[in-house]
Amino acid sequence: MKKANIIFVMVFYVILSIPVFGEDILFKVTEDVPVWGNTSFYWENRIDRIIPKGTIVKGIRMPFLTDVMNVSAYAQVIIFEGNEYTMQTSVLIPVETKELFDTSLITDPYNEEQTFWKLDHYLDVLRSEDRDTLLKYEKDNIDFHIKLQSQEAYKIEWWENDNFYDNSLLLFQSSLSISGMYPLPFWIHSIETIENGYKISVTKEILWLEFSSIFSGSWEDYGLYVDKPIYDLYFIYDGDYLDVYVESLDNHVVSLVKMDKTIQEELVNLFQNNRIDKSRIVFWPRRANGSMDYPPPIDMNSYKTTHHTTDNLRLRDNPNTTSLMVTTLNKGSAVQVLETGEMQTIDGISAPWVKVLSKSIK
Repeated sequence: MKKANIIFVMVFYVILSIPVFGEDILFKVTEDVPVWGNTSFYWENRIDRIIPKGTIVKGIRMPFLTDVMNVSAYAQVIIFEGNEYTMQTSVLIPVETKELFDTSLITDPYNEEQTFWKLDHYLDVLRSEDRDTLLKYEKDNIDFHIKLQSQEAYKIEWWENDNFYDNSLLLFQSSLSISGMYPLPFWIHSIETIENGYKISVTKEILWLEFSSIFSGSWEDYGLYVDKPIYDLYFIYDGDYLDVYVESLDNHVVSLVKMDKTIQEELVNLFQNNRIDKSRIVFWPRRANGSMDYPPPIDMNSYKTTHHTTDNLRLRDNPNTTSLMVTTLNKGSAVQVLETGEMQTIDGISAPWVKVLSKSIK
C-alpha cells in the first residue's frame, strides 16, 4: 500500500466507530451465522458467537471486502445485545421489506461473470481519449482528492485513485453504494419490484458525510442525496443501462452502464497512461432500443473526405430528432459519408439521415 493511503485509512477507521444518528437501521439474519468482535478480525478459530436465524440486529457500518474464514467476502459491523460484531453481509435483509432483489444482481467478489457497472460519464471520458474530461463530471471529487493529498507527505495524483478500478455499483439486500471517485452509500429499508426494476426505500449512510466534514470538503453526489431521513430510489434497467431516479420516475439523476473486460481495461489504461487502444473495443453499451447515450470512439486512420456541409448541421448520435445532439457542424465542414438512411421531413424539408465521420469532433 502506498504511504499516501496509510494516514487516510487510519483516520477513516477512527470515524467508523461513530454511531449512526437518527433512526436505527434494523436487519433480520436469514441463517445461523458466526460473528466476530471488532478485535478478532474474522479468524475461524476466534468466532465469538453464533447469531441464530431470525435475529434482529442493527447496522452501524456499511459492507467492506475482507477475508471471512479464509474466503474473500463482504462483511459489515452490526450491534447485537449492546455489543459490536462483524458478520457476513449476505445473511442480512431489511426488517421492513416484503421483497428482495433478484439474487443474480447481488455483488459477489467470486462471480467473474457478474455485471461490472460504471457511471455512464466514464464512457464519455473514454471516447474523448483524455482523462481530464472527468473534470467535467467529477470536479468536486477531484478537488476533494487534492485537498486530502495536500495533508500527505507522499502524494498521489487524482487519476491514481483506486476507485477507478472498482465497480460503481455495490448492491446487497441490506445496502447499496454508487460511486465515482468516492462512494455514496445507502442503507436499505425496503425493496419493491416494479416494471423493469425496483423501488428502493433508503437512508443515507452518514459516516461518509461525517468523514468529508472532518476535512472541510465534499464530493459529488450526482443528485442522489436528498435532505430527508428516508426517501426512494428507483432502479430502471434499460438494455446495458441502469437509470437511477430519486423520489419519482420524473427525476432522473444518474445512469450506470455495463462494461465488458476490454472497456474496463482501456479505461484503466486511459487513467494510467492517458491513452487508449480503440482497436480493442468491440462491444459498446446500448439501450434496449439500440441507441447509445455516448457513441464509441472512432478510428479515423481510414478517414477520407467525401462531402462538405452546405449549411450548419446538428450532428446526432442516432437518426431521429430526439436523440443526443453531439455537436453542430459549421457550414463548409468536411465529412465522410458512411451510409444513407431513411427519408424524413423536418421543418418542411425532406432529406435522408446520413451517417458521417468528421474530423471536426472526436
